[in-house]
Amino acid sequence: MIITSVKKQKGYEFTREMKEKYGSIENLDELFQKSNNMKMYVDLRNWRYYETHLNEEIETSESIVLNNHC
Repeated sequence: MIITSVKKQKGYEFTREMKEKYGSIENLDELFQKSNNMKMYVDLRNWRYYETHLNEEIETSESIVLNNHC
């Protein structure tokens, strides 16, 4: 079975979440440089983009695959 969660939000909501999570773009950039974590890289690029596209809608999805052993 596959379960998919879809989240819609505006750019300003996304940037607010990033500020709560990382504090600042500069802090996130520093963390990424030290860790080379690709999730941080994606967050950093998206944050920079949505800083100037605050009203643009973002749709993200996450899927979970469950193995049913019956």
